[in-house]
Amino acid sequence: MVRTSCHRNVRILLLGDKGVGKTSIILSLVSEEFPEDVPLKAEEITIPADVTPELVPTHIVDYSDAEQTEEQLIEEVQRAHVICIVYSVIEEDSLTNVSSHWLPFIKKNTPEPHCPIVLVGNKVDLTNDSTYETAGCIMDEHPEIESFVECSAKTLINISEMFYYAQNAVLHPTAPIYITDKQELTEGCKKALTRIFRICDLDNDGYLSDKELNLFQKRCFDTPLRKEVMQDIKTIITKNITGGISPHNTITLTGFLFLHNLFMQRGRSQTTWAVLRRFGYQENLDISKEYLYPKLTVPNGCSVELSHKGYQFLSTLFERYDKDKDDALSPKEVEAVFSTCPTPAFTSCVRDMVPTNSKGWITLEGWFCFWTYTTLFDYPTTLEYLAYFGYSINDHENQCTAVQVTREKRSDILKKQSLRNVYVCHVIGEKGSGKSSLCQTHIGHTLKKESPDVGTNVHNRGTVNVVNVYCQEKYLILKNIEIKNCAEPLMPNDVHCDVACLVYDSSHTRSFEYVAKVYLKYFNGSNIPVLMIANKSDLGTVRQDYFIQPEAFCKENNLPPPIEYSSIKPKKDVFIKLATMAAFPHNLGLISGYEMINIWKAGVGVRTGVSVTMLALLAIFLAKFLKSEKRFKTRIQETYPELYSNHYQGDIFFFDEKEAKNAVRGEIFRWPNGTIPYVIGSNFTEDERGRVLTAMGRLQNETCVKFSPRKYERNYIYIDNKKGGCYAVIGYHLNANKPHPVNLESPGCLRHQGTIEHELLHIMGLYHEQSRADRDDHVVIYWGNITDEYKSNFEKASDLQTTSYNIPYDTNSVMHYPRYSFSKNGQETIVSKKDPEMKLGQRVGAAPGDLDKIRKMYNCNGQNKPYGSPDWFLEQINKFFNDNSKNGIH
Repeated sequence: MVRTSCHRNVRILLLGDKGVGKTSIILSLVSEEFPEDVPLKAEEITIPADVTPELVPTHIVDYSDAEQTEEQLIEEVQRAHVICIVYSVIEEDSLTNVSSHWLPFIKKNTPEPHCPIVLVGNKVDLTNDSTYETAGCIMDEHPEIESFVECSAKTLINISEMFYYAQNAVLHPTAPIYITDKQELTEGCKKALTRIFRICDLDNDGYLSDKELNLFQKRCFDTPLRKEVMQDIKTIITKNITGGISPHNTITLTGFLFLHNLFMQRGRSQTTWAVLRRFGYQENLDISKEYLYPKLTVPNGCSVELSHKGYQFLSTLFERYDKDKDDALSPKEVEAVFSTCPTPAFTSCVRDMVPTNSKGWITLEGWFCFWTYTTLFDYPTTLEYLAYFGYSINDHENQCTAVQVTREKRSDILKKQSLRNVYVCHVIGEKGSGKSSLCQTHIGHTLKKESPDVGTNVHNRGTVNVVNVYCQEKYLILKNIEIKNCAEPLMPNDVHCDVACLVYDSSHTRSFEYVAKVYLKYFNGSNIPVLMIANKSDLGTVRQDYFIQPEAFCKENNLPPPIEYSSIKPKKDVFIKLATMAAFPHNLGLISGYEMINIWKAGVGVRTGVSVTMLALLAIFLAKFLKSEKRFKTRIQETYPELYSNHYQGDIFFFDEKEAKNAVRGEIFRWPNGTIPYVIGSNFTEDERGRVLTAMGRLQNETCVKFSPRKYERNYIYIDNKKGGCYAVIGYHLNANKPHPVNLESPGCLRHQGTIEHELLHIMGLYHEQSRADRDDHVVIYWGNITDEYKSNFEKASDLQTTSYNIPYDTNSVMHYPRYSFSKNGQETIVSKKDPEMKLGQRVGAAPGDLDKIRKMYNCNGQNKPYGSPDWFLEQINKFFNDNSKNGIH
C-alpha cells in the first residue's frame, strides 16, 4: 500500500447561509436518499477508514446558526482540515455571501496558511443554469479554494464527489505543488521531482529507460507498468511537448515534469502526491523527519554499524557515480553523488580521515570507511543520507535495514570475543610524541605526505581504515586525543574506547613518563586493552628518565612489550595488533591437547613436589585426549573429506596463488554459453564414474548449465582420482588454456553425492557459503577453537569479490562448513546465531539456494527442470545427519 498522506484523519466542516442544504447534503451521503424531515443540524458523522478511497477516517461536521454561537463556530473553523462553503444555485445572495462574508470570516479566524476550501453549489436539480462562471471568478481571487462542484442533495448528483474533493483537498493539496492560473508546477514541486528523477535514473545518463521507469512505478505504486501503457505515456509526451522523449526512446526530465503537470491539469493531484510522499515529502515540500530519521533503539552499551545490506547499497551507489571507473570519486563525481542531498556529507578534508588515491580522491574503501565512522558516531546522519540517496523506504522496510545494532560490550568482555566489525582506538600521548603522524600512516599517508591541515582534522575526527583480524575485515578507528596540557585530567570520553594506544617518543628522555602515569591512573585494572608504542624509532632509542624503563613497566603490568614504530617507514602490524586486541579483549584462549604438551615440556606448572603418580595420571589423560581428538578428526575427514585437502579453504585450487585475493564475481569467470566441457580420468571404476555422471546430471537438470564431453576446447575440466583429496578450481579461467582440475580421490570424495556436487559447484563458480560477505549476520566463528594453520580457511569474502545474488544465507547449503570444521580441541568452530545447536552444512547434494545462485549466475530464466520437492530435500538432509550423528558428526 502506498502511504499517500501524513494525515491520520480528515475533518470536513460545512458552512453556508441558512437553507442552502448543508444538512441535507450530509444526510443524503449517509443514507443515500434525500431526507424528508431535515433537522436544524446534523450530528457529527465519522466515516471509517476502510470505506473511504484514501483509507483515512473522515469526520463530517455540520453548522447551524440556530444552535451554535459565533465562538463555537470559530472553534470548529479552527479545528477543520477543509471547509466546504455551500450556496444555493437558485439563490444569488447565498453565492454573493461566499465572497462578502464567509471567505473573509474564515481568513480572519484561521492562521496562515489557511485551510483549503471547496466551493459547493447545491440544488442543481431546480435549474438548468450553471454558476460555473461566477464561481470561477471567485476561485481566481481566492487561491485557497481548491475545487468547485455543483450538486443536488435531492437527486444525489455529485454528492459523493463533493466529499471526495474535500478529502482530496486535505490529503493532496494543490497549492504547494501547482499554480492554477499559470497551469504549471511550483518551483518547489519541480525541485522535488527533479531529485526523484535523479534517484531513479540508475545509470546516470539523464533519462529514464523502460526498466528504470518500471522500477519507479513499482516503488511508488506497488505495481509494474504494462508495455502498452508505457508506450501510451511516451506517445502523449511526444504529442504535447518537444524534448520529452530522447532519441533512444527514453523519458527526459522535461518529459517527466510534463507528465506531472498533466496530472495536475486533469485533477489527479493524488498521483503526484503519491510520488512525492513515497520519497518522504510532506505538505510544505520538506522531507519529513520521520522519513529521514526512523526510530532505532540502541540499548546502553551497544553500538550501531552498517549491515551487509547497507554496504551493498553504498557500493552500488559508489560504482554508479564512478563514471571513469578508476575506483575513486573525483570532485566532480562527489558533487554528483550528493546532488540529491541538501549538502555534501564531507569536503576535501576527508583525505585526512580515510584512504584516498594519489590525487586525494576518496576510494571505495575510503567511502566505506567514512560511512562506517559516521554510522558508529552519528548513525542518524547515516540514516538521513541513505534517505537522500534513495534507499528503498516503504511500508515494510526503511533504512534501518542498512544498519545493525551490536550486542552489549559487556557480553563481549564476558565471552572474551567481540562480534562487532568496528573498533575505536584512542591514541594518547603528550604533544610532540607523533600521534598525528601515527594516525595518518593508518590511512597510508607517510610523514612526507601529510597536508598542512592534518593536525586539526585528525584531532577532531580521527582516521579509519580496514584491517584483517584472523582473515576477517574489521574497521579500526584511531582517535587522536588532544592533550593541551599534561597537567589536565582526561575526561571519561577520552578514556572510554575498545583499545588504547599509548604513544611516547622513544628518542625523548621524558616522553614515557606521561603515558605511564596515564596508564596507572586511567587504565590499570580496567577492561580496556592497552598497547604501548615507542614512536620515532628511526631517530634512535634513548633511556627514559623514569624510575622504570618501558619494557619492565609493561612486564610488571602484564602488558604486551612496547612496539617500535616509525612514521617514515610505517608497518601495518601495529594496527592489526590493536584491532585484534579490541576483537578479543583479555582473551586467554582455549588450551588444546597439543598446547598442554608444550606447557608440560616447558615445565610450566610442574613443581618439584609433584608426585610420579600425578604425572602418570596426567600422561594417561593426555593420551586419551589426543586419541579421542584424533578419532574425532578422522570422523570429520570421512564425512567431509574436502576440508583437509590442503588447499585454500580446504578444497579450492588456484592456478596462481595470487588468485586467492582476486574476484570471481565478473562474467569472465562464467563458462561460455553455460557449457562445461569435461574429461573423466580413466582411473575411475565404472561405479565411481557413474556417481560423477549422476552428480553432473542432477546439476544439469536443475539449471541451464550443460556438461558436455570435451571435443577440442583448450579450457575444460579434467576430473581425476589421484591422491590429494577433493578440490577444484573456482569458475572459468580464460587465460589458463589448460585443463581446470577437479580431483575426487576415492573412496573418500566419492562416498557422498553431495561431496561430488560440492566440487562441481566450485567449478561452476560458487564459493563456500560461510565465506559470504554477510556471513557474520548469520553465524559466529570461534577463532580460539580453530587450529592455527587453518584459520585462513575461515576468511570472509568482500562484496567486491563475490555476490550472493540476493539469495538468503543457507545453513543447509552443500557449500557450508559443518560446526566442528578444523577444530583443534573438539569444540565448535562455527555456529548459527539463530540456533547454536543447529546443524550446519550437509553432503546430500546441492540445496535449493545453491541451485538458485547458479541459475542467476548463468541467467537461466526458467530454463531448468525441478528435481525433487523441498520436502524431499529436507528428508534427505535429516537422514544424512541422523546417519552421521552416530559418529558424532554435526
